[in-house]
Amino acid sequence: MSVLVNNIAEVLHQASRLLYPVRCLHCGSFDVIGNRHFCSGCLDQLQWLKTGVVANPAPFDGIAAAFDYLGPQRTLVRAIKYNDMPYLAPVAAAYLAARLANLSWPWPDVIVPVPQTFLRKMSRGYNQSALIAQALSKMIGVATVNVLKRRSGGFSQASLSYDMRRELNERFFSLKRGVNLEGKKVLVVDDVVTTGSTLACCAKKLIDQKPAALYALTICRTNRVL
Repeated sequence: MSVLVNNIAEVLHQASRLLYPVRCLHCGSFDVIGNRHFCSGCLDQLQWLKTGVVANPAPFDGIAAAFDYLGPQRTLVRAIKYNDMPYLAPVAAAYLAARLANLSWPWPDVIVPVPQTFLRKMSRGYNQSALIAQALSKMIGVATVNVLKRRSGGFSQASLSYDMRRELNERFFSLKRGVNLEGKKVLVVDDVVTTGSTLACCAKKLIDQKPAALYALTICRTNRVL
């Protein structure tokens, strides 16, 4: 019976692809093979950062990203974040898993997503960083813990200048009650690192918990990091 159900599901899946062909997320081409979201040409444009390690990571033990914020990877981040495509979170998480596997960092005990304000989550319907963190959790077998809270500052960072981002104050961030990360290796996950201000605010709250190690991993970095 299970084989029959699987066969029927596959037939329906192939039929849906004929009726609604999959287009490349970045260029719109129909040259997409299987369940990929990019065509072969755009996949070739996915240029991994040589090491991905960001300089001057303090108070983190390390910060790394998979890509620069441009091309198909930028399209992926924006699709999840702004175009109501949360189902793409596992795609982004797969890139994070691949990057993490190539780093010399200790394997994390817990994953902490960068929090979102209540109003932002209500307007968007989800926290993209949390979805990516949860997908990464399933892939690498490490639990996600939503231990950070973020109070609204009345603005979106996307509209802020470089200097304004750097002045972001940690008073907008706090730890939830009952948190205990002492002695744990913590990995903070976000979509993009620009100045590092948001990650630094998170770190200042998490470091009080005396974790054994504190790292941060993002899909992309801009050319204005730290």
